[in-house]
Amino acid sequence: MWYSMGNNTRFLFMGIIAVAALLRLLFLGSIPAGVYADEASSGYDAFSVLKTGSDRHGDFLPLLFRSFGDYIPPVYNYSIIPFVAVFDLNAWSIRLPAALFGIGGVILVFFITRKLASEQVALLAAFFAAVSPWHLQFSRMAFPAISLSFFFLLSFFFLLKSREDSRYLIPAALAIGVSFHTYAVAKLFIPLFVLGFFLIYRKSFSPRSVLLFGAIAALLAAPAYYLSFFGPGNERFSQVSIFAEEQPLRLFITNYLSHFSPDFLFISGDSNLRHSIKGFGQLHWFLLPFILIGLFLLLRNIHKPSHQLLLLWLLLFPVAASLTAEGNPHAVRGIVAVPLFEIIAGIGGIALYRHISSRTAALLLAGIFIIGAAANIFAYEKSYLIAYPRYSKDLFQDKLADAFAALAAREESYDQVIISDSILPETEIYILFYTRYDPAAYQQSKLARSKYLVDNIWIHPYNLRFLYLTMPYELKDIPAQETIRYDDGEPAFKIV
Repeated sequence: MWYSMGNNTRFLFMGIIAVAALLRLLFLGSIPAGVYADEASSGYDAFSVLKTGSDRHGDFLPLLFRSFGDYIPPVYNYSIIPFVAVFDLNAWSIRLPAALFGIGGVILVFFITRKLASEQVALLAAFFAAVSPWHLQFSRMAFPAISLSFFFLLSFFFLLKSREDSRYLIPAALAIGVSFHTYAVAKLFIPLFVLGFFLIYRKSFSPRSVLLFGAIAALLAAPAYYLSFFGPGNERFSQVSIFAEEQPLRLFITNYLSHFSPDFLFISGDSNLRHSIKGFGQLHWFLLPFILIGLFLLLRNIHKPSHQLLLLWLLLFPVAASLTAEGNPHAVRGIVAVPLFEIIAGIGGIALYRHISSRTAALLLAGIFIIGAAANIFAYEKSYLIAYPRYSKDLFQDKLADAFAALAAREESYDQVIISDSILPETEIYILFYTRYDPAAYQQSKLARSKYLVDNIWIHPYNLRFLYLTMPYELKDIPAQETIRYDDGEPAFKIV
């Protein structure tokens, strides 16, 4: 793969990977500002498995991790373990796998697109993926969705390679098998996509090779489906399914179409500020004309198998999200769309450039594109790095790490540490995460051996032998030892 590149291509490719790495690794531990409960849960469970072999609930090497009202597939949590072992338990170490999955995904975009289109299209698509808001958002959080994107792309790459050499069906099956244990969406999207792939390229494979592929993939996928049908694997889906609503078919169609809305894709994005930032869609707006041109070319040459495959991907990506009754259009449940739109935009962009007969006009168009793209990317990055940490601070419990550090510096002088139950839901996971509480002790007796207690400050009598972490408006009559403040100076927490 590498040796087949020309010098110019290799230089540009390395530049794109450098951009992808910079955007995913820069300030990774501090932006998003803080750690939200699901991240802390994944991080502490990885820490617990590292120390004891079991998650915090005492389940040995689980295939599903119990979170808050949900069960999480295991791949992302297990991927955290080596980084926690080396770098300890903190925001940076638990997010680093996401960044690496994201960088790896950009690399795979290049090689996939080169097989589907051309080297020039591949470079452009990889660059678009490197700066994609949708891809960046989930490459910087300890959340399992980005691992699905990576393993799907890895399996896709091997599937394309297997058309030249059927031996690549084995690593393709292995990657697909792993993908079923990344994020719940895989259990519906992956079988449909793979079935479509083999139908489109049916002349390239013998029945025997396809059966071997299917056997390996099914064997690896079986635990995920077993836990879905006979275990708690579908617990979250049962809570949000459209089938519990009136007119589920109508709701499905509405949900499905919402994932193609300009507002979602280019203007406002997902309404959940953990999934998107204010004022930006899931895609950069400068991609729009290239996507439209790319779609036109895919439809005009629909007889080409590669075009059929991309159109199949486009039709399938919203299906799983559309079966849920809340949060649509949903960036996480639609994560398999990353980096489809970037590949289509790459096809459209290169086709447009080649279509212009005048070299002067082509260079002028390229210059306009570069200026527009640079302005769009700069505006997004500025907003993400400067504004986003401010207005998302409550979503990620910013400064809670500082608060626990302040408690740790004082707790030896007190009999107990009381944490106000008004600070946040799921307070216990933050105690475990920030104190790095002994997992073996927690599995045996929860926090019974700990000094930490979550309680209602309004009814708990103040005691001089106790140390308190409260909201700024609580225990106003008691002088604060320290006030933890947000970067803008606003009080966040108070040590009493």
